[in-house]
Amino acid sequence: GVCAGGNVRLEECDWLLGRAFYYADMGLIMGGDGCVRDSLLECIHTLHFADTQLQNQVEDTPLDQEKRAHAQARTYASKVKPPLAVTINRPVQEVTDIDLETFIVSFLTPQQPVLMRAHVKHLWPAIDKWRDFSFFRKVAGRRTVPVEIGHSYTHSAWTQKLMTVNEFLDRFIEQETPEGVGYLAQHQLFEQIPQLLDDIPPPDTVLAGDEETLMRNAWIGPGGTVSPLHTDPHQNVFAQVKGTKYVRLYAPSETEKLYPFKKGILTNTTSLPSDILEDHIDADRFPLYSTAEYVECIVRPGDCLFVPRGWWHFVKSLEPSISVSMWFD
Repeated sequence: GVCAGGNVRLEECDWLLGRAFYYADMGLIMGGDGCVRDSLLECIHTLHFADTQLQNQVEDTPLDQEKRAHAQARTYASKVKPPLAVTINRPVQEVTDIDLETFIVSFLTPQQPVLMRAHVKHLWPAIDKWRDFSFFRKVAGRRTVPVEIGHSYTHSAWTQKLMTVNEFLDRFIEQETPEGVGYLAQHQLFEQIPQLLDDIPPPDTVLAGDEETLMRNAWIGPGGTVSPLHTDPHQNVFAQVKGTKYVRLYAPSETEKLYPFKKGILTNTTSLPSDILEDHIDADRFPLYSTAEYVECIVRPGDCLFVPRGWWHFVKSLEPSISVSMWFD
């Protein structure tokens, strides 16, 4: 209201809005629920309206013109770098146009992975709307999110930092940075920004489970991000929205050959090097690893990969990408 009344300079309004967004997001990230969550979301809706008014006031200033020209001149890494090359030698089973009964009988019940080509390509508006990262600047640029920084969560140098979506895109998507890889990983972005759910309605395969158990998380990052071999406690339909990812899967029967951590919170994660595609794996230390049977695939925009509960999986982005994991029971 103060900004709208003209009593504060535009620069100060911009700063005040940024702080207001930050504190509202911190309330959501720290677990605000019920009426508290509803109040925070209503507050954020009001802030977005105020932010739009502010941007309309400054859009024709010389400073804004300079910023806009700079943004137009920038080129995303995905436009200048080809995807990492990976050869598929042991392909996972693929299907197209799968119906719910076939999914349940052939894959969910026997707990077998399957790559469902183009499964949400025509169902999800996100496949087109999220194609350009600038979409997230428009709908969530000021929003604060937790970003993982480092090779993977098993490395000692790995850390997390809070930053706005705009900062994340600037520092880790649009350019290479000495800070290392930044990954918005397994974040409940859709709890924080529920309007994004309109772009990713649940496919029938997810509704094979109890809809009340459905959990959707976002994975946004540059090429080269890695999720080391691990298992999840839920069924997972993993959908690719933008870019491509390589995924390797091992059945639970192969667990002994994958050397999971024996103690602590990482017993669902392998003690092998995090990037099993490129890192050297010591055969003396991990003698059984080379005998483990696996299947693999590359997921492309619109594809969904069913990862059964308890199956080991390694994921690596081959280019800047956006994915959505849909856990259910």
